[in-house]
Amino acid sequence: MISNDFIDFVRQSPTAYNCVENVKNVLIANGFNELSETEEYHLEKGKKYFVTRNGSALIAFTLGAKINANSSFQIVASHCDSPSFKLKPESIHAGNGYVSLNVEPYGGMIMSSFLDRPLSLGGRVIVEKDGNICSQAVYIDRPLCLIPSLCIHFNRDVNNCYKFNPQKDLQPLFSLGDKVDFKEFLKDELKIDGEILNYDLFLYNYERGAIFGKENEFFVCPRIDNLSSVFTSLNGLINSHNDEKINVMAIFDNEEVGSSSLQGAAGDFLKVTLMRLAASLGLDEKKFLKMIASSFMISADNGHAKHPNYPEITDVDNYALLNKGILIKYNASLSYVTDGLSSSLLMSLMKKHNLPYQSFTNRSDIRGGSTLGNLSLRQLSLLSVDIGLPQLAMHSLYETAGTKDLEEMTQLMKVFYNSKINVVNGVWSIGE
Repeated sequence: MISNDFIDFVRQSPTAYNCVENVKNVLIANGFNELSETEEYHLEKGKKYFVTRNGSALIAFTLGAKINANSSFQIVASHCDSPSFKLKPESIHAGNGYVSLNVEPYGGMIMSSFLDRPLSLGGRVIVEKDGNICSQAVYIDRPLCLIPSLCIHFNRDVNNCYKFNPQKDLQPLFSLGDKVDFKEFLKDELKIDGEILNYDLFLYNYERGAIFGKENEFFVCPRIDNLSSVFTSLNGLINSHNDEKINVMAIFDNEEVGSSSLQGAAGDFLKVTLMRLAASLGLDEKKFLKMIASSFMISADNGHAKHPNYPEITDVDNYALLNKGILIKYNASLSYVTDGLSSSLLMSLMKKHNLPYQSFTNRSDIRGGSTLGNLSLRQLSLLSVDIGLPQLAMHSLYETAGTKDLEEMTQLMKVFYNSKINVVNGVWSIGE
């Protein structure tokens, strides 16, 4: 079952930095060549490449053997960060006989889901050795800390809309005592050769995912939002072949905090990479802009399934159920980029391959979230659609989705990358 493969993937990708390192290793094993933004691109048709930025974003692409100035890009964009707690620079707080980690919130998490679970740390460390400074993705593969809840005897309001204070209620218990040299601890624990100058480290849920339900129809796992999109687009890219198109997989960081970063979707990573790609193939700016105008992008980020205990939260007609198909997301204020044309193209592709889909909008009186699609369009204007797995408990430390939906999303990514989406005089078509 592909859900077990996904659970393994999540286990090796506890933070954005670890996810990019994991994806990088998979790409190399499948014949992709690594590029560097600090060096010139020398690309060849028929080959596969990837480039990373700041350790937590990655763009991979395949160059069809028959691509030319009339070719276009077929892009799937997703993000690899999730709400969590990040260590502050001074990471240790000691007092009352205990040592706690000093953390602050990253993104909009369900705070109560972090309580009383085995937690650990992942991310990256910055190491200096022999005058060289480098970034290294790391994670500690054992339970390291825990955020203990206050017992109900001392907090009678805990079940009555208690408001958690992250500075008071959500600092992880790390050790006994009154002092810890945290950088020395990291160096010993991670077997780092060199001096640790700094780090970007996040808490992650050490619990492994599981498949459950009467017919094993559900799975629960950390970081389903949005590693399921990363996982399925990666599988689609490496298991497809397209001679006439440039297939692109873009994985961004920092979606949960606005994407306005070097490695976020609001930055220029995708635009610059595609421009350099075209230039390396001898295509000038005019030809590049023509390619963009005939390209298509799937913004892949999960959406909300109807909740079994709160059905009234979703729109009466435009809702999604688990295992009933991929969710196509709409919003009149363009929190999602889907429109009638982009959704019609996707629906046509899915019908052709017998893949079910569902339409989703929020209730008109409830504000939903946004995603990376509209942010990417600030840099590159191209026809786009927002989709995702329907899921429950989004932004919890432990989320739930459907096993069948994951299989169908994997299949969708493969058929998308194998297809040939074209436009001539404003008329779109999908070829094989």
